[in-house]
Amino acid sequence: MQKQVYVVSSRKYRPADFEDVVGQKSITDTLDRAIRSGRLAQALLFCGPRGVGKTTCARILAKKINGLYQTSDSISNDFNIFELDAASNNSVDGIRALIDQLRFAPQQGRYKIYIIDEVHMLSQAAFNAFLKTLEEPPAHAIFVLATTEKHKVLSTILSRCQVYDFRRISLEDIYKQLEKIAKAEGIKTEQEALHLIAQRADGALRDALSIFDRLISFSGKNLTSSQVREQLGILDQEYYFKATELILIHDIRAVLALFNEILQEGFDGRIFIAGLAEHLRHLMMASGSKSLSLIEMPEAMQARYIEQASYTSTDFLLKALQVCQRAEMDSKLSLNSRLSLEISLMQLTSFGNANTQGEKKNNIPLHSGVLSKIASNANEMISGSKLGIPSSASVTSPKEKPFQRKVFIKEISKSVKKEPLLSPSGTLSDKTWKKSPVEGSASVSFSIREALKDPLPATSAVVETPLAKESYSKKDFRKAWEAFSRYQIPSENSSLRHVLSAVEYEFSEDNLVILYFSSRAALTEFSTICEPILNHLRYHLNNFHLYFETRVKAFQEKKTVYTPEEKFAFLSKKNPQLERLKEALSLDFYD
Repeated sequence: MQKQVYVVSSRKYRPADFEDVVGQKSITDTLDRAIRSGRLAQALLFCGPRGVGKTTCARILAKKINGLYQTSDSISNDFNIFELDAASNNSVDGIRALIDQLRFAPQQGRYKIYIIDEVHMLSQAAFNAFLKTLEEPPAHAIFVLATTEKHKVLSTILSRCQVYDFRRISLEDIYKQLEKIAKAEGIKTEQEALHLIAQRADGALRDALSIFDRLISFSGKNLTSSQVREQLGILDQEYYFKATELILIHDIRAVLALFNEILQEGFDGRIFIAGLAEHLRHLMMASGSKSLSLIEMPEAMQARYIEQASYTSTDFLLKALQVCQRAEMDSKLSLNSRLSLEISLMQLTSFGNANTQGEKKNNIPLHSGVLSKIASNANEMISGSKLGIPSSASVTSPKEKPFQRKVFIKEISKSVKKEPLLSPSGTLSDKTWKKSPVEGSASVSFSIREALKDPLPATSAVVETPLAKESYSKKDFRKAWEAFSRYQIPSENSSLRHVLSAVEYEFSEDNLVILYFSSRAALTEFSTICEPILNHLRYHLNNFHLYFETRVKAFQEKKTVYTPEEKFAFLSKKNPQLERLKEALSLDFYD
């Protein structure tokens, strides 16, 4: 018995009629009515993202035009339907061959249908050769063009076609189609597993079916959400709920321990921060009934978001989202991306849920003892277990007294003046980079923070600490400068180390240090680490009023005037015969 050939789901379940096309109802209804009423244009352009049904609709259209009601796989057997892949046949010769075929009427049926896929790949000459035919096609010819990049198609082509814009398929439509196929194949699936596949597909049903086939090959007849996360490398949503709970109770060490656990599992720190930002966004949407539909999650997961959102405030979520967004950008520029992300997590945890309103906001529930487990794991992960991570007994629970923040942060009267490191025009010469000295003082609670916009209670206890402004010697400056070059610059970046070692500096008044660079290129390279080295020096010199001014040294060619005797002596060394010539002719030097 011959073994049955395996067919992938995207081909096996390809729609055979307009009614079966998923997520493009407005387009399929328009095409169906145009065919029935006889008002179908002779040139159509289907454009949109990949995997949303452009080629499928083109084939169904071709089948309906000539009255072929077989399955879509039999379309290729019809002599009146021609498919051309412009990605592999993009020369002018392919278009000329197509034009030559147009001279002959169809052997059966009324129309010849030409489907040109990836039409944007045609060359300029091919487009020009196609223009006249597309403008005045024979009565028996219909052209259906398909592309994923509409902007690359010539405007002269667009003006000659009826354009149909296919949209991304919604997550719910992809989920329902996957559920339908899984039921037809006799595969047991979890609701969350199919939602994860639909999310990863990003609006492309073909991508979703390809992922589905791969996962079924791995899991067999039972597909679970844990298997989907493992195969697709998706971080478990539970981590984000845990992290948010720890942030709300201000447990910095446990948050960092959780972050380390995520890194140990092989996930990128930036992916976690991006996922945390999305999680916070879902909490924002869950705080209102009108925006709840924007969370594309199963109902059970939406209920968890609603529950956790009830213990947060809009002000906290906005500030947290800003920190996450800044963390993503800063980590890309930082020499130590992990430390940059950890600092951002510390900032999130330090202000936690300080601005929530009412006791209900401060009463944070623990989901099935999650926080107790994290706290105990954190103690094991950090050497010595003596860094003060709270034990399970010290973690707030619903039955205990609500967490109360005793120290608030006072509004700072004078903010830090920040000027750009680079000039607006991008030039590096004659432009001063400054970090202006800060006057006044900053308030300290759990950490030094930016000023809060919302006023805080007048009874808040505040400890004020002025920014340090200690004097330093040239030797101390040089030592801190060399330490940054040695320990903060990677050894393979020898060019940047050379730039730092070649910098000359001059100490001016009011904590200004003037840096001199040998070239504009050296100054440009220094600009990549200007702010990190400035912060390093401020910290190690304990002077937060220090700032830079950069200049490029002007080099002038040294001109030396030589006497006739010196010129002759120089030439004589190269050619001794000149000395003999001078003696033979009794030559001498005259002014």
